[in-house]
Amino acid sequence: MDLKGDSVVTSSADHALRVYSLKSGRCTRNLFNKQYGHTDWVTSCKFLEDGRVWSAGMDNLLCLWDAKRVMCKTMMGHNSTISKIDTDERNIGVSASYDSSLLVWNLDSSECVQGLFNAHKDAVVEFAWRNSLVVSGDRGGSMAIWDMNTGKCLRQMANPHQGAVSKIKFFSDGVSQNLILSCGLKDGCLVAHDMRTH
Repeated sequence: MDLKGDSVVTSSADHALRVYSLKSGRCTRNLFNKQYGHTDWVTSCKFLEDGRVWSAGMDNLLCLWDAKRVMCKTMMGHNSTISKIDTDERNIGVSASYDSSLLVWNLDSSECVQGLFNAHKDAVVEFAWRNSLVVSGDRGGSMAIWDMNTGKCLRQMANPHQGAVSKIKFFSDGVSQNLILSCGLKDGCLVAHDMRTH
């Protein structure tokens, strides 16, 4: 699910995305038809600044939906379920997958511009992103810190969690504390990683 102004977009197990008006509560767009869209569960979706919608699915596909028409560009690069996507105001996107990788995309050209490979041995299920820094977590509890511009893994953190990493967030007090916070899905732990020592 994602929000933009009065609109909310949702993803679904029925292969479709729906856009609703928060004011009226009515569905204003149904993003699926026989020619365009996903062929399996839609796992994640995001609005772009220009009104387009980017979606990911268990069919290993990314779809970039037109702002007005029920039409999308299909983007391929992963070879397993895509667990999460995120975008920024420059129309750069990041996707994470069960194939143990993350990909960086230029959403204006629909091209993959960088791959983040070989730090994870399990499905990447969560990530957070700030500027050129990406922090990812996998189903086995391991985490990695990346430079998305170079594709280089800056640090691997083996199993700060016992089981899947469920959430990653950046925290800064604007002075001296710059932390990466992570939660485990099964271990019940909140871990604070000091970026000065990592």
